[in-house]
Amino acid sequence: KATIFGGAIINNIINIPRRHPFANRPLIGYDLVYIMGPAILTGAVIGVLFNGISPGWLLGVLLTVVLAYSTWTTARKAWDIYVSESKAEASEGERQRLLASGGGALPGQHYSFSRDFAASDRLKDILEAEKQHDPVAILAVSAAWIFITIIAMLKANCLPFQPFQVACGGLTYWLVALIPLPLFAWSTVVAGNQMAEAHEEKVAWGYRFSEGDMQWTRFNVRLYPFLAFVAGITAGALGIAAGMLLAPFFLELGAIPLVSMSTTSFFVMFTSSSTTIQYIFLGQLKLDYACFFCFVGGIGAAFGNIVLNAIVDRYKRAWFLVAIMSLLLFISMFLMSWMAWIDYAHEVAAAGYSFGFRDICEAET
Repeated sequence: KATIFGGAIINNIINIPRRHPFANRPLIGYDLVYIMGPAILTGAVIGVLFNGISPGWLLGVLLTVVLAYSTWTTARKAWDIYVSESKAEASEGERQRLLASGGGALPGQHYSFSRDFAASDRLKDILEAEKQHDPVAILAVSAAWIFITIIAMLKANCLPFQPFQVACGGLTYWLVALIPLPLFAWSTVVAGNQMAEAHEEKVAWGYRFSEGDMQWTRFNVRLYPFLAFVAGITAGALGIAAGMLLAPFFLELGAIPLVSMSTTSFFVMFTSSSTTIQYIFLGQLKLDYACFFCFVGGIGAAFGNIVLNAIVDRYKRAWFLVAIMSLLLFISMFLMSWMAWIDYAHEVAAAGYSFGFRDICEAET
């Protein structure tokens, strides 16, 4: 987790100043951050509880199935983007190459790049606001991250100033563990209503959406956070990095590859940092080790980010980014599934191992 955290920090340092390829706005999808951030973090909390009580064979099966499905959907998306980009190049030439599937507006065609477009004052205000980084989204996910981290450390009795001891399995334990659910369900409903109203206002004023923009209808603002919550549960339960599920998930929702990957990296910075902090306070990770692996992860991320972005800028292609993601998921499917089954075999060989669900307190000792 420390290595992932270091990589996420560097990726965000590089990605935050970058701009969307099809509209005059930041590359990070702050609408995704605002409505899905709390849902993903809350889902991860529930997933960790499920991981603690689940038998190894069940986790091994679920891990194999989930990664196989993610690999397949990502490979299919890479092929679709490749076909789209190839057709665009053949029909329109070099100038018409796309950086995402579908064939939407080119950067020069979207009116957010123009200072002289004819539009209402309200529409101009909307476009002007979209040019900036969204402080509300950043504050929302930061507050959720702080709250989730404190709850996790309180439950593990490792807060620097622990107000009370939490006995595993007791009423206090479950109240502390599950309190994020109603709070973030309420906040997600509020955020969804705000985004649906903003979407309806855009439509009413004749806003022209760019390639890969999310359509935040009343139905989608309920469905997408729920799917993000499930993705968080899955990542927490299977003990895998959230980015392995979020990037394919955002692509399936229609986000273009560059936005999908930059937004995923933004999320991963919060999820990995929360886990790293907990491991340090629990004494399971030494601070100097964490700093070292954080540095190593940052160096690797800087190299990969710079090289891949240079290739995208040079060839104006994005399909290979998704293809690389699919290849990494494929490799991870075999390696992580293999390790999961090896761990399960060791547990079976251990005396007193149960093939059914375990007691949560037994799992945490």
